[in-house]
Formats: sequence, structure tokens, C-alpha cells
Amino acid sequence: MTRLLFGLLIFFAFLPSKAETGAGTEPPVAGRLLVIGDSLTSGLYAAGEEETFASIVAQRTGYHLARVHATGLRNAVDAWQKYKDWHPDFVVLEVGLNDVSGGVWAAESWRAAYLALVRDIQSSGARIVACTTFWGGIRVSHRNYQVYHALNADIRSVASERGAALAD
Repeated sequence: MTRLLFGLLIFFAFLPSKAETGAGTEPPVAGRLLVIGDSLTSGLYAAGEEETFASIVAQRTGYHLARVHATGLRNAVDAWQKYKDWHPDFVVLEVGLNDVSGGVWAAESWRAAYLALVRDIQSSGARIVACTTFWGGIRVSHRNYQVYHALNADIRSVASERGAALAD
């Protein structure tokens, strides 16, 4: 979680502030941060709400937070349809672990659906931070390691193709 949090904070730190003061000490004017993801996004392993990566990023950036639990890509698509009228400035997308463990990940169809979701989010004007799955503690000895590796390759390639930020 430390690497993911660090990556997200670095990403948000280099964004231009919506309120320039010249001194660089003013926090950004409150924007909207939508985080869509599985149980890791919802706070699994965090000691409390304030320690979830979504809450930490929102608190440190000054953005209003909406966090939506999506167990997989299909749920993430539904969540985006529900929340896109909220007009988030940023969307953190952290899905895939449960698609693999639930047996729904299929190389070609998952990537195509993920790409379609990223395109739809970007068409709204929101910027995306795409998260790979290894930060969840998956080791080489894990039975699905190779599948997670392929899933992460999909996430990386879509992020690169679409110019999305990557929390890897």
C-alpha cells in the first residue's frame, strides 16, 4: 500500500493547482476525486477510514472524495455510469484482483472492456490513475501469479495507450 500511496501522492503533487497564489502554499481548490475499486480500495488492511489510501490522498490533496466499492471490472463499469454525473476531476481505477480470483478475467475481453471504461472516463474530462494489482501482496509463488502478471500488463498497456497515469 505504501508504494501505491506514494505513487498517487506524487501524481497529485505535480498537478497544477486550481488556485495559484504564487507562494505555492495554498492547497488546491476542492476538486472531485472518485475512487473505484475492490476491497483494497474500500480499506482492507487499513486500521481505520483515515488510513485508507483513498482517504489519505483526498485529505492531502484537498479533493472531495467519493469511493465506490466494485468487486470487479463489470461492477466498475456500473459504478462509473452511476457516478459520472458527479463530474469527478480524477478517477482512480483499482480493479482486476477479483476478476482473476473469480475466474472472469479473459485476456482479450477483459482488456477490451477495461479500455472502453478508460475511454469513457476520459471522454468526461476526468483524468485517470490506473492501478495495477501487485500492491495487494501477490508473490511469485501465488497460484495465479502468471495470470495477475498478464492482467497487470493489460492495465499498463491501456494506461500507456490512453496517456493515463499509472500507479504500479
